[in-house]
Amino acid sequence: MLLYFRKKGDTMKKVITIITDGLGIRGEAKDNATIDAKMNSFDDFFKKHPHTLLDVSYESTGMLEVENTSCEHCHKILGGGRVYHSNNYLVNDFWNNITENDKYNEFLKTSSKNTHVFAFLNKDYIKNIINCYNSLKSAGFKNVYFHLITDSESNLFINKFCQYINNKDYEVVLSISGESYLDDEDDNKILDYYRVLTDGNSIFKNIRDFLNESTIVNYEEIKPHLFNKDINIEMDDNVLWLEQNVHNIKVLKAFADLGANVYTYFKVDNKVNYFIEEENMDNSLGIYLSKLDVKQARVTEKIKEHELIDAFDGTNKKIPNCDRFIIDSVNEDSPQMNIVDITKRAVDLMEKDYPLIIVNFPNCDIYGIKADKEMAVQACMSVDVCLGQIIEQAENNFYTVVLVSDHGRIENLKHPEKNSYQVPLVISDDKVSFEDGGTIANFAPTLLDYMEIKIPDEMDRASLLKND
Repeated sequence: MLLYFRKKGDTMKKVITIITDGLGIRGEAKDNATIDAKMNSFDDFFKKHPHTLLDVSYESTGMLEVENTSCEHCHKILGGGRVYHSNNYLVNDFWNNITENDKYNEFLKTSSKNTHVFAFLNKDYIKNIINCYNSLKSAGFKNVYFHLITDSESNLFINKFCQYINNKDYEVVLSISGESYLDDEDDNKILDYYRVLTDGNSIFKNIRDFLNESTIVNYEEIKPHLFNKDINIEMDDNVLWLEQNVHNIKVLKAFADLGANVYTYFKVDNKVNYFIEEENMDNSLGIYLSKLDVKQARVTEKIKEHELIDAFDGTNKKIPNCDRFIIDSVNEDSPQMNIVDITKRAVDLMEKDYPLIIVNFPNCDIYGIKADKEMAVQACMSVDVCLGQIIEQAENNFYTVVLVSDHGRIENLKHPEKNSYQVPLVISDDKVSFEDGGTIANFAPTLLDYMEIKIPDEMDRASLLKND
């Protein structure tokens, strides 16, 4: 049974949503490709129709200020109708409130066991590695061994970290390896890493000797070294895997199969213990409309498939009543990319009367990060031309155009990795008006409200449409 507000027999409104990925609103003209591009279609559409600006600050998007903007994360908020927190945010909160976590308190009861801490040395993780060290020390863990995983940023703080750890009398850095040896796509490197940790050796006695005597060119490619051959990972040992976004499932499973007690921040496998529950993704926009038998379509370039589909639909698996059209990224080296084919597909779908079509234009995001002003301006111009074509064809096919962005980028070429604080929300229906003060979490409820479809309880943000 459909949960619509409309009377039975009423025709459903048809909406095409354009996500201008990476296009924010910034008043300054300096380093602003959107202004240099003279985006006439966008400007006219924005001025002519009801619009508002949505907040995409760190606080409103559930991210830490030290984090770079994440397209996938912001798309998830757009489609979820609620604020999701980044893994970095959740892990930071976990350590700040560690005494309140029941699962971690159970783990602390195992202080008599050998405990192997896998520490990924990059800027997002380093603070909480220290938090872990201090927590284990306070809980009385005696046999704690650190296994350092390095990447391209690790050279900035590895010496200070090793000095901090090795100045203590009961902990030791037992191994080091470049992150490439934990890549699930390379079985040979994974096997090499596993063998070193379970039955390996090194010509270096400790991490200090290694750092003093080795010439390190690429920290991602450091070969695995075990500094004490008498200490291996064995059955019933603890393995504490301090990676916010777990990509190394094969190594974790191998340790679990060995009989070790493996712990991660988030759930990755039934054999692995975890501390933090994932946030609720039930009834994202795509899933919810699918349940209501509302026919939908998604259109994007291959490079944005994960961001658009997984985020809006809560899964990469096929869902009922939702057709997905992924355009090959054959022109990825050009600011135009494949936006022309995306636009042609979107126009074709409007002729087939899908009630909801969601289109992602990736150009501003991809070319906002490349720090090439000329190419960034061309990317904006390509978006503007194709936006104009969709607006024209939408009117011919009786569609309402809703334009929104996920985050800013191309309007601030000097600092494209940072969030701009505002993105546009525009609707081509002059009968409506918006409340001020919304965030991107208000988008999905607003869209459902406009389509006269009940907002599900899981979407805890309100519609921004005024009730005149």
